[in-house]
Amino acid sequence: MGLLYYKLSHLGIPDPRLKNPIQLTFALQKVIAFLKSEHESYVNKNFTDTHLIERLFNQKTFFTEKEYHQHMKAQFHLAVKSFNELVKKMQGENTSIEYSTIILYKKHLINYLYDLKEIIEYFRRPKDKEFILFDAYRSQDIHSFEIMKAANNSFWDPIPETYPSGRTFIMNSNNSIFLLRQAIEIKFKSIFGIKNIKLQNGIRLKNDYLANFISENMEAFELNNVELRSLLKIYNWTNSGIHLAIKPRIWELQFALKICSAFFEFETSFDEKGNPTTMRLFGNVKINDFSKTCTLLEEKLKSEYGSEILIDWSRLRESLDK
Repeated sequence: MGLLYYKLSHLGIPDPRLKNPIQLTFALQKVIAFLKSEHESYVNKNFTDTHLIERLFNQKTFFTEKEYHQHMKAQFHLAVKSFNELVKKMQGENTSIEYSTIILYKKHLINYLYDLKEIIEYFRRPKDKEFILFDAYRSQDIHSFEIMKAANNSFWDPIPETYPSGRTFIMNSNNSIFLLRQAIEIKFKSIFGIKNIKLQNGIRLKNDYLANFISENMEAFELNNVELRSLLKIYNWTNSGIHLAIKPRIWELQFALKICSAFFEFETSFDEKGNPTTMRLFGNVKINDFSKTCTLLEEKLKSEYGSEILIDWSRLRESLDK
């Protein structure tokens, strides 16, 4: 956190390095003042919750330039409003925020700054094309097997009761289907090495786009210990269960977790005697002619969403060449 404040020093925010409570509190006050000033410069109005919901949670696929600008203003307003609510929560009944409380919410504060970077740079750059809020980015990389482990843990691991009348298991097993779907979606991106697909003017890529692409080009993919058709059926099942608010039967979820787990396991090679020899973390998915398959995906995206797309291929690839 100290390093991030250091990167903001050009805005008058000091570098506390988390060592001096007075400096750290002062740095937070400078961040609050900076966000207030930026908000007054580029938004300077109070949006109702109804307006924010309409702007931020609609299902619109294409934004005009004006609509996108209004969308970003709504994002900025909600960010500052929510940040102030967090600060108020941290302060409680006290006249100032204690050092220990800032440390407790350190990750919340850091992620606010990282997520605000894109928003503030958007509003600043029309007048200053070279403006950079700070030269750092939040790591978005989450390995799919980490989410899959969380899905299994949510279903299997005993957790202390946090809900009344023994409902903790019900709540945690229900969470498992959400984690399973996210694990599969992250895996679909990761097997291509895709970190992000940015379309023009805030166009949103459908969540099942890559799943459908894989389904349409199944001959290019080879999976160990799980059939791709079965995996795609389970993925669509998680979507329908979530969107229709249907709680799966316990054996359905247990079976789905069992089948899908192979999609996230190591690939193990064996010698003639059946002894394991090598283990490859991402060897459970192989792609035939990876370069050609990625080109096909990019061409499909451009044909459907226009040529002005940006694919960030910097995610650690979770697949091998066939």
